[in-house]
Amino acid sequence: MKKNLAGNEKGFTLIELIVVIVLLGILASVAIPKYQDLTKEATLAASKGVLGSAKGAAVISFGKRIASGSTTPAIAGVSAADLLVAQIEAPDYNLTPSGTTFTAVINGTTFTYTITPLEQTNSPAGVTVSPLTLP
Repeated sequence: MKKNLAGNEKGFTLIELIVVIVLLGILASVAIPKYQDLTKEATLAASKGVLGSAKGAAVISFGKRIASGSTTPAIAGVSAADLLVAQIEAPDYNLTPSGTTFTAVINGTTFTYTITPLEQTNSPAGVTVSPLTLP
């Protein structure tokens, strides 16, 4: 900023303004791709959170069955996904059960969770998710 002899400020020169605009452009070009990467990471982290909830629900169901003395697996057959989804609290992800799979829509991406293997007499059901990565 230039000052005249009386000490009054006249304002910024054109070169100073151009330098500030160029610096802002450089910062924006670095920040926007980083923000997009964080969105992908957050989506994958949320899908892994639902996966962890499903695995936890399967283990809790198995534990309840063992504690009650029942020998009939709870998470088995065509209603396996219904039983797991009923135990998972993820209202923002629109969980939709269908047989031994269920889907969750997270930030516009559909993730499919597969219950495999089903609950056995001596082991809880397993759960996997796809896709594991985003493009």
